[in-house]
Amino acid sequence: MHNYFRNNGFTLVEMLVATALSSFILLMVYTANFTFIKSISQGSIIADYYENINMVIRRIDADILNAYWTDNSRDVYFISTLEEGFSKLNFVTVERKDFRMINNIKEDSPSSDIHEVGYYLKKNDAGEYDLIRRSLIHYNKSPIDERIDEGQEEIILRNVKSLRFSFKSGNDWVDRWDTKEGTKLPPGIKTTLIVIDVNNDDDIYEFFTTCNML
Repeated sequence: MHNYFRNNGFTLVEMLVATALSSFILLMVYTANFTFIKSISQGSIIADYYENINMVIRRIDADILNAYWTDNSRDVYFISTLEEGFSKLNFVTVERKDFRMINNIKEDSPSSDIHEVGYYLKKNDAGEYDLIRRSLIHYNKSPIDERIDEGQEEIILRNVKSLRFSFKSGNDWVDRWDTKEGTKLPPGIKTTLIVIDVNNDDDIYEFFTTCNML
């Protein structure tokens, strides 16, 4: 009579192979999961970037579109200058109610639909430029030079490389405009905005606006 003993365990080689195979599968799962999460995150960043750009363009276009004008140029103005190669535009506008958002009833809100705004670039602590929207919500008829730089500054876009406004003048385009010199609102305004995108490349946006009150 013979006794046979069978070892039902795994050999060392089998254990090593199983461990290596499991590690390889886990690595593949981790890589796929990491790539998926990274793609979602990158897609969200890109979507947020373009959504913000779209909102900024709409904001600028709406303000210029609704630029306010009366025959008494002592009370209103539309002035664009060049500073360090960038445009600085200040004017009086009629605010569109669909852009008005008041989240805190204790905060100041426009006492009139007519108020003053400005668009320009401002260098931040990192040496980059932010796009600023200046807003003076309480429109008054004090001398223009006393109020053209007053109001609250709001950063509406970061990493901006250039901001230029051009104005239709006859058959030409000019880069300065000043209603204090006897002119009225320009018949057309071209805005050129260059932004550094999420890939650190130049992203150029150009759009044309005609004022409603021409």
